[in-house]
Amino acid sequence: MTVAGGPDPDPGSPAPPGPDLTGPEADELLGAAAELAIEVARTGVRQQPPLEVPSRLRPLLGHAKVTRAALTTARRVVEEDPPFRSRVAAVAEVAVAEEMIGRAGVLWLCRPEGWAAELGALVGQARTAAATRAEDGEERSARRRLRHAEGARDRADQAAEVARRAAETARRELQEERRLRRAAEVLAERATRRAASLEEQLAAAHREAAAATGRLGERTVALDAAAAALASAQDEQGDLRAEVTGLQAALDERTVEDRAAGPHRDAPEDVGLDRVALGGAVAAASAAAAALGTALGRAAAALEPGSPAERNGPRDADPTPVGRPPPPTRPRSARARRVTHRRPVLLPPLVLEGSAEAAEHLVGLPGVTLLVDGYNATLTTWPELPLPEQRTRLVDALTELAARTGARPEVVFDGAEVPVDRNPAPSPRSTVKVTFTAPDVEADDVLIARAAALAQPVVVASDDRRVRDGARAAGANVLGIEQLLAALRRGS
Repeated sequence: MTVAGGPDPDPGSPAPPGPDLTGPEADELLGAAAELAIEVARTGVRQQPPLEVPSRLRPLLGHAKVTRAALTTARRVVEEDPPFRSRVAAVAEVAVAEEMIGRAGVLWLCRPEGWAAELGALVGQARTAAATRAEDGEERSARRRLRHAEGARDRADQAAEVARRAAETARRELQEERRLRRAAEVLAERATRRAASLEEQLAAAHREAAAATGRLGERTVALDAAAAALASAQDEQGDLRAEVTGLQAALDERTVEDRAAGPHRDAPEDVGLDRVALGGAVAAASAAAAALGTALGRAAAALEPGSPAERNGPRDADPTPVGRPPPPTRPRSARARRVTHRRPVLLPPLVLEGSAEAAEHLVGLPGVTLLVDGYNATLTTWPELPLPEQRTRLVDALTELAARTGARPEVVFDGAEVPVDRNPAPSPRSTVKVTFTAPDVEADDVLIARAAALAQPVVVASDDRRVRDGARAAGANVLGIEQLLAALRRGS
């Protein structure tokens, strides 16, 4: 069989050296030609009569899909079976064959003059293009890997920055935690010392309560003794008055008789005895009157709050002997003008001075006067309200307190804050005394002077240090504004 490009070579002569058709490039260039060979074999088997087909291709004819192994087998059969290759080459000589199997497939099947060089050149070009594509692919892959590496580096930098910030935040939080822990330790130490101080104060309060109980017992004994002495002295004074009256009457009668008898009448022998008895009776009456005055003084001292009998217990009996004239004393009017130093009212046991319980106890004392620093209380409690509404709220709350406890509240406001024509006059039925000071007078001075002038128990409510110190110096009890609000049952 003759094909384009020259006759088939002699089967007995050695085959000329052909191009290197190994590798994926050759498989790709000659794949369509090998598939054409399988199709030619399949067509030959179907003809009548059937054409001879290489035995190694028969197993491939029934496959619907041509695999890479089938193409390799078909190429090997074409290379080793020249007659079959000539039959396939006859089909490849048609005009459209090159479009179907490519130039390399036509050269490989038809093998014209110089086919080997041209086919080798095509395979070389394919290999060069494949290498170029591989290099391009590697470059693209390297670029992708580079981009990935740069992205990973950026992400690592970001993660490192986040970690650095987290470490800085953790360091600051650790420092803050250490500072708070040190502050908590200091507060705990202070609380421990405060608890110890409160325990000492509680023990001192217990001791003071016990001492007060003892003083109360001594005072009761002194009062009983004074009452008994007073009753006895009153009885004795009555007897002595009757005796002195009788003796005075006898003396007057004798004096009348002596005057009637004349100056030359001899005195009876018993006149001297009567005068001695009368003098003794008068001395005894004087001594009894002195004893009565002493007993009355003791009774008054025992009944007076803050008296020496209350502070130091009952005194010993008056050392002035009976029958001697008593020591000179100041007139009763002078003693009445003496100002007795008032002491603050003692709180019940276990009641602390700054507590709400202390406030409830103090405002409930019988006859207590509650002096309130007006604007100090209202500006602390209702600073957002106008001054008139502040004053109204405080007076209303003090009115409720007076109705509930019987206390006598007095509230003092600085008059400079209120025009003269707006200075309200207290209602005749009001249980709260409201005072506005003159423009040049402070409420502090009025409160301190008022606390010193009152004789009954006084409680001063203020947070002003000057007012509190002045009230304590005057012997008054002192409340803070928070304690006052607790007693008024108003929230702060």
